[in-house]
Amino acid sequence: MAIILFVTVNLATVPKYGPEEINVATVADRQANMESTINKLVSTVDSLRPDTGEVEQRLKDLNCAVTAQLDKLSTLSDQLTATATLIQNFGGPAHHRSNGDSDRDRSLNVVMFGINEHRDVSVWRQDVLNALHHILGRPAEVNDIFRIGRYVSGKARPVIVKLHSAWDRRLVVSSSYKLKSYNEHVLVSPDESLEARRKRQLNRLKVRAERDNKTVCVNDGILFVDNVSVFSVKDGFIEQQHG
Repeated sequence: MAIILFVTVNLATVPKYGPEEINVATVADRQANMESTINKLVSTVDSLRPDTGEVEQRLKDLNCAVTAQLDKLSTLSDQLTATATLIQNFGGPAHHRSNGDSDRDRSLNVVMFGINEHRDVSVWRQDVLNALHHILGRPAEVNDIFRIGRYVSGKARPVIVKLHSAWDRRLVVSSSYKLKSYNEHVLVSPDESLEARRKRQLNRLKVRAERDNKTVCVNDGILFVDNVSVFSVKDGFIEQQHG
């Protein structure tokens, strides 16, 4: 039986079984473990990155909230502007307390209804001017335009228009029917005191009662129908007492 012996010519090519720092197998294991650890760290970092879609949605929500607050501030500014105009044009609170609503100068005024609200005052004022232009067939000359009443979401406050001349006011009121071909939701009526409005309402009630062949009488601003008081210029409709 022949015995074969191998002799190492280059010791560097022989696997080492010495300490770990010079053991090729151990170094390879360490490298594999290091790569695994790095991959786990990369995965963890990726999981910590913010969701772009969620960030964008939060920014949109914040933008909507800021816009809503700006709308409220603009509406408040509009109301303050209207109040200041009323005080300037009609003598302030003291004037109202002393002289009353009936003494206010309305000779050049009309009231417009159905003009949509907008946080930009110039937008709804232009809507008013466009409607007046449609009625007159030419640009209207106005001294002032402002809203009255308290702002309520979803509703359009009336607009007071102070025209430049009584002639334009007369034309606007008499030709307001033309608005049907422009915007059927926009209406125009003369700016009247409460007393004047009630007088007109009393006359309408009187005509209606006469048309129904009822006994009608007007005495000291009070309308009687079939000997029953139903309406007065001072108090409006009169509530009947049922005993």
